[in-house]
Amino acid sequence: MKILDLNGAWRLRRKDGTDPDGLSCAIPGSVTQALVRSGELSDPRAGENGRKQSAWVAETVWDVSREFSVDAAFLRHDFVDLELDAVEGWASVSVNGVPVLRTDNAFRPHASEVRSLLRPGRNELLIRFFPVESPPPLPPWMPPVCRTGVPGAVRLRAWSIARIAELGFSQRHSESGPIRLFIGGWVETADPADGARTEPVTLSLRLLDPEGEPAWEGAADFPSASDGQFHAVAAVRHPRRWWPAGLGGQPLYTLQALLRTRAGRVLDLRELRIGLRTLEAGEPAPGGPVRLRCNGVPVFLKGAVWSLPPAEAAGCQTVDAQLAAARDAHFNALALTPSLPPPPPAFWDRCDEAGIIVLGTGALGEAAAAPPGPFARMGTGTEAETESFAQVPPP
Repeated sequence: MKILDLNGAWRLRRKDGTDPDGLSCAIPGSVTQALVRSGELSDPRAGENGRKQSAWVAETVWDVSREFSVDAAFLRHDFVDLELDAVEGWASVSVNGVPVLRTDNAFRPHASEVRSLLRPGRNELLIRFFPVESPPPLPPWMPPVCRTGVPGAVRLRAWSIARIAELGFSQRHSESGPIRLFIGGWVETADPADGARTEPVTLSLRLLDPEGEPAWEGAADFPSASDGQFHAVAAVRHPRRWWPAGLGGQPLYTLQALLRTRAGRVLDLRELRIGLRTLEAGEPAPGGPVRLRCNGVPVFLKGAVWSLPPAEAAGCQTVDAQLAAARDAHFNALALTPSLPPPPPAFWDRCDEAGIIVLGTGALGEAAAAPPGPFARMGTGTEAETESFAQVPPP
């Protein structure tokens, strides 16, 4: 497997051709951020003028594009997936002029298989954002910033034979004895109908302690080789538990999953960082607050609501700065804003490192109970079809 990172400097242009040279636009990032940096917009959070500027951004068709190169070795893989972790706005995605994706949901990743569209040497990736006639209303406390952009990472993933599509875990603690990790996920294998090679695969798992030393090793079990779902149970003896800031340390374990052919060829490697802990919300007294316990110990929560729009929180430096401020204020909890897409991947590791509990996450991080694909692949459509789709008003 090979991964080509497509983050970094892209080019932003208006589709009407009034700015042929365009502006530099950082991805992950937003259209508004690029316009503010260039001086075309003042701070759009400033009163009525900000609302007018946000409306102008929302009513304009924007193109963000970049050129990239791939070599013949990259294209010798069976598949090349274009993966976008998040796209905010109604958009079409094209590779070398051919539409491959249509996006209308900032809460999920998108991907499409694009190997047949790539050529050795120079290629172009373009994302076109269409106007939204009726943007959803914002809470009164939120600044009127138009969220049009790519707040998540963009990459090309070249793979053959099989890859790890899902990897998750849940944990069970006991008063005495080891902590048990229930590991689950899904391996996607090549379809022989696509002319790809098929070989038997094995998945080995390893858990490293906070110092990087092996704490457990084992192999995943595939109950049914036909659907790719796997699971395993790891026993962590002498565990070191994670605590919120102010109650103890934040040791983090690393779960590694290594996918190989029976002959030993490495196909894929995935890693997750894990804090061993329990979080329990007790029944509140009538009229009283909900009481939270971490590892059985009551926690007095001190925190705030995380409301930074994802397109503005995409960079690790922004996340680090915000969480450093939270730690300096002696926070140990942050609550997610329901109306915003999830924070960027860096957010979760940084919260674990800082001893901050994230509230409002539901069952995030639990082992996969079924093997749904993390990306929905869509068929290639014409540019006219894509534009027609994108211009349908949202419900």
